[in-house]
Amino acid sequence: MKKYLHAFLLLFISVHLQAQKNFVIKNEQWLQYVNIARFSKKLSLDSDLDYRWKENLSLKSQYILRSGLGYKVHDRLQLLVGFAHLGFYSDQVINRLEYRPYEQFAYKHQLNKVKFGHRLRIEQRYFYKKSSETTAKSTSFNHRFRYRFALRMPLFKSEKISLGISNEIHLNAGKDGTSSPFDQNRLIIGPAYSFSKKFAVNLYYQNLITPTSERNYYNLNHIIFISLKHTLNLY
Repeated sequence: MKKYLHAFLLLFISVHLQAQKNFVIKNEQWLQYVNIARFSKKLSLDSDLDYRWKENLSLKSQYILRSGLGYKVHDRLQLLVGFAHLGFYSDQVINRLEYRPYEQFAYKHQLNKVKFGHRLRIEQRYFYKKSSETTAKSTSFNHRFRYRFALRMPLFKSEKISLGISNEIHLNAGKDGTSSPFDQNRLIIGPAYSFSKKFAVNLYYQNLITPTSERNYYNLNHIIFISLKHTLNLY
């Protein structure tokens, strides 16, 4: 039973926090393709392509193109530097762009058959307003710190089907950031099916909380999240 303790603890904390807030309920749908290209046992290019909708797929929300060069210090610790480009939609048209260099530290360990992961990501976020004619100069900049705790456990003896649970908090920093340091919190739970060591499909439910302009009110997004993970060994 101990291996389920962390999972129940994450869920309890999320529900407890939500019970103390006022929420505006929304929904989103996310699709993601992750590609890990390994050049050696230590060096890899970790990339992902994301597209997001909202309101039951009726409205476009945003896209993400992200890639980073990772180096494994040892089997448990990876260091990574990368860059992301994002586009945000309003009325089905892109009205804002973001350019985002980032640095990442990822550490993993295992207890029996339960795998644990810790990830700290530091982002430098440059925002640009976009019109139909031109892209304006940068309108804002802020740093953001993200910490994710995750666990994964097999559901059957074959270990092809597993259950993943994670919680990630995002905090803003810097004088050009928002008035509140809290940016968002993501609680994710769902199964994964591994077709092989190189390809897996994840189907997640995500509970996403973001602040609003009104004090003590938050957006609560219920998100269906499909992620395809593809690993290539190029050595």
